[in-house]
Amino acid sequence: MTHLQTILRDSIQTALRELDLFDGETIQLEHPSEMSHGDWSCNVAMKLARTVGMAPIDLSERIVSHIYTAGLPDDVAEISVAQPGFINIKLSHTYFSRHILYPQTETEPLLKGKKIMVEYTDPNPFKEFHIGHLMNNAIGESLARIAESNGAVIVRACYQGDVGPHIAKCIWGMIDLAPEMPTETDPLDQKTAFIGRAYAHGAAAYADSEQAKMAIDLINTAIYAGNDAEINRLYETGRQWCLDQFDVIYKKLGTQFDAFYFESQMAQPGLALVREHIPDIFVESDGAIVYPGEQDGLHTRVFITKNGNPTYETKDLANNRMKFRDYPDLDQSIIITANEQNEYFRVMFAALNHLNPEIVAKTTQYGHGMMLGSDGKKLSSRKGNVLTGETLIAEVTEMIQEKSASSEHKRELNDKTVTDIAVGAIKYSILKQTIGKNIVFDFDTSLSFDGDSGPYLQYTYARLSSLIQKSKSAGILPSQDVPADWVSTDLERWINRSEEIIHRAWLDKSPQQIVTYCIKLTQAFNSWYSSTKIIDESDPMSSYKIAIVHRMREVLGKQLNALGIVPVEEM
Repeated sequence: MTHLQTILRDSIQTALRELDLFDGETIQLEHPSEMSHGDWSCNVAMKLARTVGMAPIDLSERIVSHIYTAGLPDDVAEISVAQPGFINIKLSHTYFSRHILYPQTETEPLLKGKKIMVEYTDPNPFKEFHIGHLMNNAIGESLARIAESNGAVIVRACYQGDVGPHIAKCIWGMIDLAPEMPTETDPLDQKTAFIGRAYAHGAAAYADSEQAKMAIDLINTAIYAGNDAEINRLYETGRQWCLDQFDVIYKKLGTQFDAFYFESQMAQPGLALVREHIPDIFVESDGAIVYPGEQDGLHTRVFITKNGNPTYETKDLANNRMKFRDYPDLDQSIIITANEQNEYFRVMFAALNHLNPEIVAKTTQYGHGMMLGSDGKKLSSRKGNVLTGETLIAEVTEMIQEKSASSEHKRELNDKTVTDIAVGAIKYSILKQTIGKNIVFDFDTSLSFDGDSGPYLQYTYARLSSLIQKSKSAGILPSQDVPADWVSTDLERWINRSEEIIHRAWLDKSPQQIVTYCIKLTQAFNSWYSSTKIIDESDPMSSYKIAIVHRMREVLGKQLNALGIVPVEEM
């Protein structure tokens, strides 16, 4: 709550006390749905009306009358009453102009002194970087940046499955397709394309051939044991190729991880941990070791298979413990996964709670939905092919290039700018939906330069940058001179809500709130821009208008950064 909100709340609370109506409840202030109604609204009269036996509208009139008698708080221009009993508060134009000219955070950062780990993306070497990883990255990166905007120290972590049956299938495929295997001097995309073919080949053989299935199972055991030189060589080669390719994708997405964790690191400590707690936590069942989740109202899951290999669950126990071993001062650990892992994590956390309740108390998992096409089905390319995360970025990048070269939007954009616009379009489409729900990616809508899209926000930012450059050329600099008859604009009001939105987005774990705010903010700016001559050397108000442009650019840039979308200077 800002200093001004505290003053407004106290003013209403004082009036209630002096009218002998205060019931001890905290006064709630909200923004009215329509800005014309005011900057803040309070429904306390409607809450108290029945208790005191008055009509809400009459009670609100008494409260407002008492506030006027005592004197309006500083920065308040007007307090009025609206049906059925709202108390609406309008702030003075000097309040908004002061915050345009001298932006400042009115409260201490929400997460000051907190260290938070966010684990996200989590692609598996020897498998493709699919659209689910792209969604996971967009959500995790945004939550990390929102926390940073609120003052937290963030540790970005990535947990990758570099052991397991999928890798054994791939290595079998690498052996069987050995003549096609690239050399170390070949381009990275050729290497990773071969890994994809090898995995598909091995997966098909595992399903169709009992002989291949037996061989792949033996490879899987050998990977865990690490006792076969040739399998170790193929494993290390393929693993490094995949990790190198992931780094290329992370650079495009604007993510730089602080900590990488791998399942191969967790297998042995996880096995030892589970075996140490048989039968007090884990029990034997048909030759496997399980956690009986029914005792917690959940379901039973296997932690060690019949052949003695650790499952994901066992490795996750070790992974969560290792995070807090490496960063013992963590205040919170957040894990982003797909929705289908929600129940899995409930069981894994139930087991971990017996071992380390302090870790479970600080750890939260959020599940996200799927990305679908405009027809509500699996997202496909323009040619009808199934898209991976990497190919989606490539296809959207190609479409942005086509659009920028068109007659309507003819621009010479460098490769980085085109990539930033493409990634921004994808991230916006992901983040404008509530975490946990499926999202629909429509190519045309997502790439629009003048609609509900990431490029629209970036285009507005570029327009703001252009205006600032033009104002400098015209010798018009930001000024604090605001005449008494200046009427505050909706744009100034939206700008003033910036810090509040960042706070709420973290409290609700909702990048969607920032997306919604950015669209309303940019719409307010573009409406003002279309009806106002901003750069006019003969207009004494041009300097203040340019001050609004400067502040608008700063606010939009900060909000875009919180979404992981790069502000671009030219489009």
